Amino acid sequence: MSYDRSGLYAKRVATTEPSGPPPERPAGVPRPGRAERITTVPKPGIDFELYRTLSFDLGNDRWNGAPVPRPERNEMTDEKLRVAVIIGSVREGRFGPTVGEWTAAEAERHGDFEVDLVDLAEVELPIDMGGAPATAGAATVAKRPVHERLEAADAFVVVTAEYNRSFPAALKNAIDHHKSEWYAKPVGLVSYGGIAGGLHAVENLRQVFAEVRAMTVRDTVSFQWAAQAFDEEGFPKDRAGSSAAAKTMFDDLSWWAKALKEAKEKRPYER
Repeated sequence: MSYDRSGLYAKRVATTEPSGPPPERPAGVPRPGRAERITTVPKPGIDFELYRTLSFDLGNDRWNGAPVPRPERNEMTDEKLRVAVIIGSVREGRFGPTVGEWTAAEAERHGDFEVDLVDLAEVELPIDMGGAPATAGAATVAKRPVHERLEAADAFVVVTAEYNRSFPAALKNAIDHHKSEWYAKPVGLVSYGGIAGGLHAVENLRQVFAEVRAMTVRDTVSFQWAAQAFDEEGFPKDRAGSSAAAKTMFDDLSWWAKALKEAKEKRPYER
C-alpha cells in the first residue's frame, strides 16, 4: 500500500506474523508480531539526503524515529490590530449587513483585532473623482471620514456580494477613491451569493487589490445561497463550520498584518 505523507512517497513493509502460540513476555515489553514500518523515499529528482527514515509502530502507536523538525515561529507583539470590515453592497434589500455584522463579531471573537465596521451605504463617495474644481472639492470633503478610518487600519476584510460575476460598483468606487490607504496591507475576503457563493467577485477583487499594492490572503469565507444559509438571528446555520473557516482566514490575516506592520516600521513603504 502506498500513500503520501508530508510531500514524500511512502511505502509499507509488513513482517510475517509468527505462527504458534504467543510466547510469554515480561510486563511492558511489546507483543511480537505484526509490525509495520514506514520508510520515506525521495520523489524523483530530489536529493535523498534531504530526507530521513521514520519508523512508526502501528501496534504501539508511537513514532520510533526522530521527530521531524518544524520551523520556529517568531513571537509577535500582543498589541491589537485595527481591522476595517467593509460592507461592499449598497443596494436596497441587500443581505450585506447580516454577513458583515457576523464577520465583525468573528473578528472580535478571534482576539487579535480591534474592529471598525465600515458600511459603504453610510458613506457618501461621488462617482466623479475629478473634473471641475467644485466637484473635486466636494469629493475630498465627502471621503475624508472614511479615508481616516481606512488609513488607521492595519488590515481589511471586505464583505462582498456577487453581481453579474463581479463585485458591487460601490465597492469599486470606494477602492478607487483611495490610494495609499491600501498600500502594503493584507485583505481578507468574505463573499456571498448564489450557487457560486460570491467567488467570482472574490477573484476579481484579488486583481484589483494587487493593483493598489494590497495583498489578499489565500483563505476566504464564502456563503452559497446566503439568505438560506443564515438563521433568523443572523447567524450561519452551520455555525461551527463557518466560524472555523473565519478563524482560518483571521489567523492568516493577523500574521500578515503583524509582519507587514513590523516591516513598515523598519522601512516605510513609500510610492
